[in-house]
Amino acid sequence: MPADTETQRQELRAVYEDYVTKTATHFAGRIHVWDVCNEQLIGPYNMGGYQTGYSYWKAYQQPNQGPESGVEWYRQTFRLARTADPHAHLILLEYNNEIICRKSDFMLKLVKQLRSEGVPVDGVGFQMHLDTDLNRSRNHGLKDDESYYDSLEANLRWFSDEGLELWITEMDVRIDPTKDLNAELARQAEIYGRVVEIAASTLGMKGIKFWGIIDCDPWGKVIPRRPYLFDENGQPKPAFEAVRRALLRALQARCGGAGSQSKMN
Repeated sequence: MPADTETQRQELRAVYEDYVTKTATHFAGRIHVWDVCNEQLIGPYNMGGYQTGYSYWKAYQQPNQGPESGVEWYRQTFRLARTADPHAHLILLEYNNEIICRKSDFMLKLVKQLRSEGVPVDGVGFQMHLDTDLNRSRNHGLKDDESYYDSLEANLRWFSDEGLELWITEMDVRIDPTKDLNAELARQAEIYGRVVEIAASTLGMKGIKFWGIIDCDPWGKVIPRRPYLFDENGQPKPAFEAVRRALLRALQARCGGAGSQSKMN
């Protein structure tokens, strides 16, 4: 729908708000967590700001103000979702925001602003789409693994310290199919294990969801970058075992004894 005139913007807001209300109402009481607003920030790690080209964003811009005034879209969406489904947890979700960077900094400031205004943002989501080079090709500027893991841990704590719920919502780790498969699967397992270990030890982390299950598409064809915990035959990969070990260690640490691990086994 166009959003070039005030009449068009009013029409678009009415359609959009009806959609949000009806969707949340239809599923009310059955949804634990709603991803309310997704991927509205500019993508790269080293950038902050809003993507303002979408018509629904323009529909909320204030008269005679710049495109940043479209932040009203966040306010209205969260408030409508809370009214329609008052018991669900409402989160704001982004990608390339899992480490300390300009995008993460911008997102934290946005969430703090919204919450200070009484907007019902319960938490934030980190998509966590990674590769075996830890997304260095996306120019986040971290040259070695430990710097990445340290930044991840500090960033999660940064959000947690604000009293926010934290969720990893779409995790996968893609291998490089041009490299030795066994080495890449071992590297994949290491990354899965370290990330889950850090996440599980972070106060405020409420859950981790993986982006897929097995390394093949619906037609049975192997996904070349083999991003998931189970291979194309449904057998657990080294990554699965790494995640399992990380969760067992986290459980043992929380329960305070070796007996926790034996019960899980």
